[in-house]
Amino acid sequence: MNLTIQIPDLEMDRLTLVAKEYGYDDVREYIKDCVVGLIHADTDESASLTDEELRESAARCDEGMADVLAGRVMSVEQARQRLHARLGRLRA
Repeated sequence: MNLTIQIPDLEMDRLTLVAKEYGYDDVREYIKDCVVGLIHADTDESASLTDEELRESAARCDEGMADVLAGRVMSVEQARQRLHARLGRLRA
């Protein structure tokens, strides 16, 4: 099935920039991946965590807070670059 959507120029310009930031050459592929990601997020079985998984998640949050309190942080730009590099490796 093919789907056609109308996106205003201003939003399309922004989507194109974001797609390029995430390593996409084709904004349509980026939009498709976003839509598919939304579908999987809604139907992902991991949304209902066990008690053990919740404990592990809380422990990771505690580790993250310890990093912040110890000054082990990065700027938004550094995080964006790291994410961009990681996405590039995944798409390769």
